[in-house]
Amino acid sequence: MPTNRTSNDIDFVPLTQYPIPLTRKAKERPPEPWPLPAFEPLQIKDYDNHGTPNLPPYLDPHDALGIFKLFFTDEIMDKLVEWTNKYAALHPAKEEARQLHRPRLWLPTCREELYAYFGVLIHMGITIESAIEDYWGICDPDGASHLPKNYISLVRFQ
Repeated sequence: MPTNRTSNDIDFVPLTQYPIPLTRKAKERPPEPWPLPAFEPLQIKDYDNHGTPNLPPYLDPHDALGIFKLFFTDEIMDKLVEWTNKYAALHPAKEEARQLHRPRLWLPTCREELYAYFGVLIHMGITIESAIEDYWGICDPDGASHLPKNYISLVRFQ
């Protein structure tokens, strides 16, 4: 391959090989930015005092399930159970897919099982492991184990 004196690159395309058409226009300049609105930062008087959570008076602040139920009421959980079971009924695993990828047959879920599922997700967010299966094994060499296996099996979680 012939080389060009201005470049050692054998794939170099000289500028004159592809002429620029005369109909090509230069890009327009972007518009000038508008001025920012007036901003006054929020003044926090006692930054280090974080206060206490604003919970209902009947609720114990150490009751994790009670706090969770403030966001996910029994009615919402029942709807999630209904929608999950309905989706599984509408999309059953095909026999060919079951043989190739081994998807499991669906068994209807219930509210308590959904609470266990969410609990495992929260536990996984707090305790980091390298694989999902590790949450159903031994946690450390001393023999302590993870909690998920006490509430839901690995196969059912998956």
